[in-house]
Amino acid sequence: MKKLIIIICICISLQSAFAQVFNIDSVYQKIASEKDESKRMKELNLFFGGPETKDLLKDIQCAQRILVLAQKNNDKISEALAWSQLGADYVSFGNNVKALAYRLKSIEVAEKSNNLEMLGDSKLHLGLYFYEQQDYERAIELGFEGYEIAVKANNEIMQTWAFWLLGDSYCELNKLDTALMYAQRAYDICMRIKYFDYIHWTYESLGKIHGKLGNQTIALGFFDLAIKEAIKKNSITRISQYYTSMAQFYFNINQKDSCSVYAKKAISIVQNTAFTSSSLKPAKLLLDVYRTTNSDSAFKYSEIYRVTNDSLFSATKIKQANLMTFTEDLRQQELADEKLKAEEQRKHSIELSLLAIGIIAFIILFLLLSRSIITNTKLIEFFGVIALLLVFEFFEFALTSFLGKDNKSFARVYAIGIGLYCCIISSLTSQTRKMDN
Repeated sequence: MKKLIIIICICISLQSAFAQVFNIDSVYQKIASEKDESKRMKELNLFFGGPETKDLLKDIQCAQRILVLAQKNNDKISEALAWSQLGADYVSFGNNVKALAYRLKSIEVAEKSNNLEMLGDSKLHLGLYFYEQQDYERAIELGFEGYEIAVKANNEIMQTWAFWLLGDSYCELNKLDTALMYAQRAYDICMRIKYFDYIHWTYESLGKIHGKLGNQTIALGFFDLAIKEAIKKNSITRISQYYTSMAQFYFNINQKDSCSVYAKKAISIVQNTAFTSSSLKPAKLLLDVYRTTNSDSAFKYSEIYRVTNDSLFSATKIKQANLMTFTEDLRQQELADEKLKAEEQRKHSIELSLLAIGIIAFIILFLLLSRSIITNTKLIEFFGVIALLLVFEFFEFALTSFLGKDNKSFARVYAIGIGLYCCIISSLTSQTRKMDN
């Protein structure tokens, strides 16, 4: 009887799994049928940005399935977004090494897609990763890159993401005037275009900035708005994050009791879920609160902090992440060098083509005029010198292109030699003709 029950349970779970895959396949097919890349990207972002599941493994399986289908269909937009989503999932899972690897892969695929919006999306997600790792300078750099791409793509929604990243990063660096400027720009665009999907990020950012500026009432108002929006989205990680920000605010103004209340809320909402990595900051706050007043509580939260911190920031993981970052920097530098070389080659080819056209046009013009207008010997010699100069320039360009820019001096000397050779041959030919006459 027990075996029968086990078999039935397995069949039901398999049926559920197959149904889930089928549903994901159907969703992907519907999205992939959209020919407009911008619309397809928007629909897939909405799909990935839906209410968070408390089962993070299922969320990862969903992104993996989209990835497989996208690769099968050579759909670079969906593939890049799937890699990016996997990166976001693994950040929540506390595996920063895999998160970085997947976000770097997203950028690599986005570059191949030749879609500006997709590249901007991937850059900003990588910037978000560095922000979460407290590398704010790198986050700012990627924020500006994402903003420039968003402007070129005329995507105001993406501009709000860039402004949020810049505002929050500058806030963490205590450059509050700059932070407020960017956070306010994000808020203004959201209000103008009625974009409220991620307005909670901007609310929290404005709350933190005003808190540091000493505008306590305004700060609390924005924190409340951020928490309410996150609750509406049913995003437990964001709710935990905003409770933590409020706890930090109360800690900064020395209201330890209120700090404890919100820090405990931040921990409890992610307790016994796949998002326990969000407990790190509130546990550290509670450790600081209880360090001198309650040894039992201090020990409890120090253990939570230690375990979470070790899982996120072990020495091996940091080395692996730094290596991947260094490798990506090299790859980006190689791409920039290749782009510069291609641009120089294109410019050189255009100059060479124009010079060749000029020589041909000059020869044709000379032949036409020599038969009808030009009878002056000195004038003919003058045109001959001009022709030789053009030929000299042509040979120099051609040889530089063949031998490379580093051998330009050699190409010039060689071209001068060819020019002198042509002059000697021309002079000898002219003397021979005079003797014959």
